[in-house]
Amino acid sequence: MDYKDYEDIETLESQRVGFDFKGFLFKALNLWKLVLLCIGVALVIAYFINVRKQNI
Repeated sequence: MDYKDYEDIETLESQRVGFDFKGFLFKALNLWKLVLLCIGVALVIAYFINVRKQNI
């Protein structure tokens, strides 16, 4: 490998797109109503399943 090949590898690595964690966090926080609704539905379903189970 000559110097030009190493240069090409470095430019390819520098062009990689990183994960925007802050943007993802704010996008997830904008959906807080949906998250609370899903948690509430899950708790109601778990309650109804546990009420119908027989005690051991």
